[in-house]
Amino acid sequence: MKIRVIAFPNTVEGEKQASYSSVQGHSFEKIDKPGEMAAIGWIRVLKDGKPVAEIKESVCDIYYVYG
Repeated sequence: MKIRVIAFPNTVEGEKQASYSSVQGHSFEKIDKPGEMAAIGWIRVLKDGKPVAEIKESVCDIYYVYG
């Protein structure tokens, strides 16, 4: 599965602050950061091969491309 879109925050009270999509030319990779709990991952957002954001998985909505 590849990530197609990330939007955050994902709380009921929160307003969408940002979104990143593959259509906009972003790519995504899952990363681990030292000092975090093992069950919580991070996603690095890349544009033109350079990092533009790192978002904790637990605070964003992630939409996948299946197949």
